[in-house]
Amino acid sequence: MPIRCSLRCRAASRSGAFAPLDARCLADQLARHADDPRVALRAYEAERLPATTQVVLTNRRAPPDAILREVFERTGDQPFDRIEDVMSQAEMLAITSGYKRVAGYDLDSLRARRG
Repeated sequence: MPIRCSLRCRAASRSGAFAPLDARCLADQLARHADDPRVALRAYEAERLPATTQVVLTNRRAPPDAILREVFERTGDQPFDRIEDVMSQAEMLAITSGYKRVAGYDLDSLRARRG
């Protein structure tokens, strides 16, 4: 079955990937500052704001749908049978790995947070 990679089919839940990271950070801060939720919220903001700012700035240079855009440009939005015929696994991995690193959900970042 041919695949069509239209830019109209972008993932709707990009920011959903941050929900687990935000929830974990918020829970940790609320536990650390159980006596004062305002302090916990300020600590949460201080920890998460730099990461989210970096993601926003990165998205302006290389959006998270970079693979879709690249495939669209290479195929002219024409159907194809295999993604590997359009873009190599190494190319896709390079794009997704860079984004994961900036967003903070690559394995090294997640392991570092676990402590």
